[in-house]
Amino acid sequence: MRNFIYQLQQKPEHVRKQIAIVSTLSIFGIIFSVWWNVWSINANENTPTDISPVTAIAAPFQTVKDQMATALPSSLAAMQTQLAAVASSSAATSSETTSSAEASQGETYPNPPEDMTADASTTQM
Repeated sequence: MRNFIYQLQQKPEHVRKQIAIVSTLSIFGIIFSVWWNVWSINANENTPTDISPVTAIAAPFQTVKDQMATALPSSLAAMQTQLAAVASSSAATSSETTSSAEASQGETYPNPPEDMTADASTTQM
């Protein structure tokens, strides 16, 4: 988990925002589906009164489980393709950074002005 968080911290800010939005929407969807199922069960007046309390409590969770079984694989596939695209773009960015760093190693810089190279002991405070 720490490695995953470290890798997220290394990604550009726009990628981190995209991942945050996808994660937030996924969690919101799960919470909303549980809320909707509980609300629809309570609103339905045709529920039999002879069902056990355990079955009544488990019914919304079974519905969520069924919905997640169909929705989760497609969501995971979409996230995997997005992360693969991000990984390939970050690999291209890192190779560009490496090549520009290698090119800058041979650069020479101008000499600093003489007043900057003066000994600190000669300046008065």
